[in-house]
Amino acid sequence: MTSHTSFTTDAPPASLAWMLAALTMLGPFAIDTYLPAQLAIAEALNTDIHRVEQTMGIYMAGLAAGPVLGGPLSDRYGRKLIAVIGLLFFALASFLIAQAQTIEQMIGLRFMQALGGGFAVVTAAATVRDFFTGREAARVMALIGIIMMIAPLAAPAIGAALLQFSGWRVIFYALGGYAVLVAMLLAWRMPQARRTIEKGAGLRGVLRSYRKVLSHKQAMAFAVAQALAACCMFMFLTESAYVYIGFYGVAEATFPLLFGANIITMALFNRINVRMLNRWEPYQVMRFGLLLQAVSATLLALIVWLSTPPLWLLVALIMVTVGCMGFIMSNSITCALSYFSSNSGAANAVISTLGFAIAGTLTLLLTLLHDGSAVPMTSMMAACAVSGALVLFGLTRAPDAEPG
Repeated sequence: MTSHTSFTTDAPPASLAWMLAALTMLGPFAIDTYLPAQLAIAEALNTDIHRVEQTMGIYMAGLAAGPVLGGPLSDRYGRKLIAVIGLLFFALASFLIAQAQTIEQMIGLRFMQALGGGFAVVTAAATVRDFFTGREAARVMALIGIIMMIAPLAAPAIGAALLQFSGWRVIFYALGGYAVLVAMLLAWRMPQARRTIEKGAGLRGVLRSYRKVLSHKQAMAFAVAQALAACCMFMFLTESAYVYIGFYGVAEATFPLLFGANIITMALFNRINVRMLNRWEPYQVMRFGLLLQAVSATLLALIVWLSTPPLWLLVALIMVTVGCMGFIMSNSITCALSYFSSNSGAANAVISTLGFAIAGTLTLLLTLLHDGSAVPMTSMMAACAVSGALVLFGLTRAPDAEPG
């Protein structure tokens, strides 16, 4: 048995985009802010640095698990309530991490922190789907992407500053404080969907929503293509510090500049993406982005296989390869969610969980292939990009919105 609830909003796209970007930035802040403090954390908790690095993997596991419940619950009870609950759970876990006395406590609490984060962030794309479709939805998603580029650029610098100012624990107090502020903003200003939202009947409704999403071949093809394209970026994130600092001998002070160059390229491509959407559909722009990523990643891998390229060439090709996410991310989500009007929360949960699950698996594989060179990283980047393009070109077609 189902019931329906309707909501209205007068919030303009830009206002909504800013609110959802503030929500989505929680992920990059939680991942990148504490990176400069990993050694300090290891010393404080009397453990090895590799144990501290495990908190990154456990966080990704939590991000994969959180949306599984948060997505369909947001379909039933509304995006705002679920987002606020997830943010407050994230904040509580962050405050507890700041008081952790052992690495085991920190690992467990990082998982809980990620559960809350995944629970909340999964509502962002579903909220866009509530209010917008087609090109307009892609434009709003792209605007969110542009705004949230601030997070990965600023997070390492913020973490380093907080570390110098008051030690590593204040970083997690700051993360918790940020989550509380965003929760207050959303509770005050986040609009509810103007369209009718279908409410499922308890656990059966949740399972029915997931079955509907998982059985939709076109939507799942878009989800897999996006996941593989994003994994191309995650391969770089995993090995970037070693390749730039350990292999090429880049100074630690220079590394953030090289890392940030990819974010700038992604933001630039994102802006070009918005302009392209004035003329082309999201599906067409996504195809262009994945093709460009596959070509640049393949060229990068071939050059590294044949010789050790100069640093400027390596950086330039990585900038293009990673930057292509500016063409891919918002359009792939738009295409996948276009098939689900009343189950967009569950659909976005599947996309998020699938992406982080694939990323976690391939990241582990990359660490096992590590051989002291840039070959494993660039080879995995090429494999992911080419596989994503093959899935998109071979298994998808331009979507027509269907009843969800």
